[in-house]
Amino acid sequence: MADTSAHGRLTIPTPPAWPHFETFHVNIKPGYPSKYPLSQGPALAFGQIVFRQPWVGVYLSTALLCGAILLVCSFAAGLLIFAASRPYEGLAFPIPLFGYFVYRLIKDRPRTHFLEDSLPALALIGTIGILAMGYYNHATTGDAFLMPYGVSERHTCRAVKLARATYLYQSVKAPQTELRMRMRDLAQRASDTATARS
Repeated sequence: MADTSAHGRLTIPTPPAWPHFETFHVNIKPGYPSKYPLSQGPALAFGQIVFRQPWVGVYLSTALLCGAILLVCSFAAGLLIFAASRPYEGLAFPIPLFGYFVYRLIKDRPRTHFLEDSLPALALIGTIGILAMGYYNHATTGDAFLMPYGVSERHTCRAVKLARATYLYQSVKAPQTELRMRMRDLAQRASDTATARS
């Protein structure tokens, strides 16, 4: 991912003998990208180009994220970085913050012009982020709304003949309550025995 981004690409062409290159963390078709979201590649590429070590880019991107979160003016940029690296968490994290934002906006409406001053900038940053993620998804999967790791998950499950529900760690087994209670009793007896010997 670092090398691909360092060369100014979002993905590389599918290799001619692609079945020999299949792995769990890389998609093969329609291109040969990593399954991970957009912002990790440029961060790793920056570390590779400037410091000759991709992992330095991870540290710098973490520092940038912390700085963006600390700066109130960069709130939307911080969320954009978060959403570009962890899409589901990046969506779930700001929901309570936006609820609080709306509450304060309604409560302080007569005293502030925050909405008129800040909404255009927030909308612009959000639009740029959504378009960038859509472009990246389209370049790597052929569909603007399909994340690369979604393609990877489908291919992996199909290759090992595993239901996607199982892959997502959703148990379909019986809870085995009796066995769990027996194991808990054995652990308690072992603990009591160890305590009595001390």
